[in-house]
Amino acid sequence: MAENDHLVLVLEPDEAVRSALSSLLRHHGWRVTARAEGAALAEVLTATSPLVLICETALPDMTATAVLSLCVAAGVPVVFTSHRNETQKAVDLMRKGALDFLEKPFPQKRLLEVLEELRVRARVKQK
Repeated sequence: MAENDHLVLVLEPDEAVRSALSSLLRHHGWRVTARAEGAALAEVLTATSPLVLICETALPDMTATAVLSLCVAAGVPVVFTSHRNETQKAVDLMRKGALDFLEKPFPQKRLLEVLEELRVRARVKQK
């Protein structure tokens, strides 16, 4: 399996953050699909089968809970990000199945470690 065989789906309404995050991930060998909103998320999850979704909690058209529900149903782990200190929201989302919650600005290294861990798990499942 090539290093960039896994797709990361990014849902981030802020264009600058979306672009920077996409560039970071591509630089580290990930394939990336980035969107500004959650419209048609269920179809996107089915069509692309991403390894993980990285999602801002404050999307213009969907709640974080709705995003998580779709991802849990599709078997796609979610890493949520937020600009606000939302400790209770983070706890609630993780109890419902979110993989992680990173407060912006988060250390790039932490995000890359989470993604690499998922990549390793996917390889083990394929064997």
